[in-house]
Amino acid sequence: MLRKLFREIGFRCLSLYAVMEESHIEKLIKQGYMIADEGPHRERLDTVHKVLKKLRNEGY
Repeated sequence: MLRKLFREIGFRCLSLYAVMEESHIEKLIKQGYMIADEGPHRERLDTVHKVLKKLRNEGY
């Protein structure tokens, strides 16, 4: 029971991080700060999305 609770909390925190990171990247691109430096940020965001999709498919 406690393990399931921790997994749910971790999933929610990771989801929140993904949303915040995506909005932060979009904001920086709109302001012109990130043009050539966008690649690593997008790769990290894609990795987070893959992890979230895998966890969601497993039922968490």
